[in-house]
Amino acid sequence: MLFNGLAQGMGWPALIRIMVHWFSKNERGTKMSIIGVTQNFSRGIIGPLTIFGIFIFTSANIFVYFVRYGIINWAPVYLREVKEFSLNTSSWAYFLYEYAAIPGVLLCGWLSDNFFVATEYRYALFTWY
Repeated sequence: MLFNGLAQGMGWPALIRIMVHWFSKNERGTKMSIIGVTQNFSRGIIGPLTIFGIFIFTSANIFVYFVRYGIINWAPVYLREVKEFSLNTSSWAYFLYEYAAIPGVLLCGWLSDNFFVATEYRYALFTWY
C-alpha cells in the first residue's frame, strides 16, 4: 500500500502544476471538476468491465475453477470419509494431485507454441485448463 500510494500521489503535484500554467483562476474549478468526474467514471466502470471480461474471456475458465475448487475443498474429506485414508495419507494424495498438473501445464505451453501459433490469449486460455 505504501508503494501504491506513493505512485498514485506522484501524479497530483504534476497535475496541479499543469493546472496553474494552463488555466486561469476562473477556469480551474471547472477543469478540476472534470478531472474528478473521470475518477468517478473510472471507478464506476470497473464492475461492468469485469463482468464483460468474464463473459468474453473466461465463461469456460469459471466453470473449470468451480470444479477445481470443488476438488480442493472436498478431495481430502472424500479420501478420509469414503476411502478411509488417514489424515496424513489424504494430505499426501492432495499434494500429489497438485504436482501431477505440472507436466500437463508444461505440455500445454509447448503445444501452444509449436502447434497453435501461440498468442497471449491462446496461451493463457490453453494453460488455465
